[in-house]
Amino acid sequence: QCVLPHPAGASMMLPLLVLACLPEPTDVALSGQVLTAQDSDQGAPDVNVTAFDAEMNQYSEAITDTNGEFSTSVQSNRVYHLVLTGEGVTPTAFSGVVGSSDTAIAADELFVRSEVETEALRAAHSNCAASELSGGIVEGLIYFRLINEQDESFLIAEEAMVEVYDANGTQYETCYLDTDGESLEAGTEVGPTGRFAAFGIPEGAITVVFRQEIGAAVLENFGFVYMPDDGIAPFHPAFIDLAG
Repeated sequence: QCVLPHPAGASMMLPLLVLACLPEPTDVALSGQVLTAQDSDQGAPDVNVTAFDAEMNQYSEAITDTNGEFSTSVQSNRVYHLVLTGEGVTPTAFSGVVGSSDTAIAADELFVRSEVETEALRAAHSNCAASELSGGIVEGLIYFRLINEQDESFLIAEEAMVEVYDANGTQYETCYLDTDGESLEAGTEVGPTGRFAAFGIPEGAITVVFRQEIGAAVLENFGFVYMPDDGIAPFHPAFIDLAG
């Protein structure tokens, strides 16, 4: 039997502890389509797709076809990490989990961030001193799993905060935007935009904590990603699950 600690007390150890509870892995196929941008419907050709295993070792490689589609192999019943690279692209990282059978990643989940988009993101957070730091970037938008009846979108978790840690437990400053979407010198929550970004992140394993206090309750979700050198890890969407 495998017993896991509460993640609030062991967030840095959680991925490795989970791995210890899983059966021995075999190879399964992982396929999907890489889009030219987050809101694009066009596939990105000639993108290098490098898969890393749960221990951050390079596992397999593929190149997208003319439609941005690819297929590669990953370990079954494990976390995987994908790094997307190409001409004019900031190395873009995504992570996920597969079971014991071949898996197709859902449409619209994989995209590349261009170098132009990356510079625009830094500019959007220009009043936050950390935005000038070289290195990787973690960025995203946080929601509750509640539907806004007006437009059927997820409800933004406006009072959420984000913590970003490297494998050594070092925490990195998180930048937020004001009500009008303008950069803040300092902030404590994502606000109405739901947007956040953390800069200067080193290459390697990264843990992201999404947290919101509601009364006496503290709601938390965790994200894990392999940060490539000078890369970017988009969390669109990132969720905070409501209790119960």
